[in-house]
This record gives sequence, C-alpha cells and structure tokens, in this order.
Amino acid sequence: MEDLDIFVLPSFSEALSNSLMEAMACGCAVVASRIGGNVELTVAEESGLLFEPGNATDLAIQISRRLENPALRMRLASNAARRIRQEYPLQRATARLAAIYEAYLAGPGGLRAGSQLALPPRAPPVSW
Repeated sequence: MEDLDIFVLPSFSEALSNSLMEAMACGCAVVASRIGGNVELTVAEESGLLFEPGNATDLAIQISRRLENPALRMRLASNAARRIRQEYPLQRATARLAAIYEAYLAGPGGLRAGSQLALPPRAPPVSW
C-alpha cells in the first residue's frame, strides 16, 4: 500500500474498516464515504477527504482535489499515518480486544461464570 497515491473506500456501510486503517497507517491519501466508522477514522480535511455515499460527482471532486494538489495529498497522508499511530496503536487495540473477551467470559453464561460452553448442534450433511 505504501506505493499508492490515493486509497478510495466507496462503501455504503462500514464499521471500523481495517483496510481504511491500514491505508492510513501506510501513509496513503484516503478518500472515503461519509458513513459509519469512516467518519470516526478520518478527520475531514485533516487526515482524509470524505464524500457522500452514492454521490459519484462528490467522489470525483474529492479524487480530483487529491490528484491536482500534491501538497494536500502529502499533508493529509502524513496526518492520517500520525492519527493511526496515536489513536489506534496496536497495544491499545490488543487491550480493547482482550477486554471484550474478558467481559464476555465473565458475563452471564460466560465460562468464568461457571457455565459450560454451549456449541451449536452440528448440521446434518447435505446430500445433492
């Protein structure tokens, strides 16, 4: 990804996109639809450009801005990489995931609450 000038994520639905985070971490200039986690990850005009989902004209304008202004592209890409390093470091992501598992295991019906892990019944084989 480090060789990309622009990374475009034209989603209609998105949580925290791993591909967007990876592109930002690699220092790619990002253009993403203004939905879900994209808005949380990308600070508009600071670490990336956002466009309205489904609006091809808006998308084209944002891509053109990147292509026609190398200084803007470099500034936003640098800010994006810095944002990911500062706000989403691997240690913090690992700690968050561990906390989610701990809460699940300790909660009602969790393994630490004394219950047995209930696996779903095995599906019967399919015959064609």
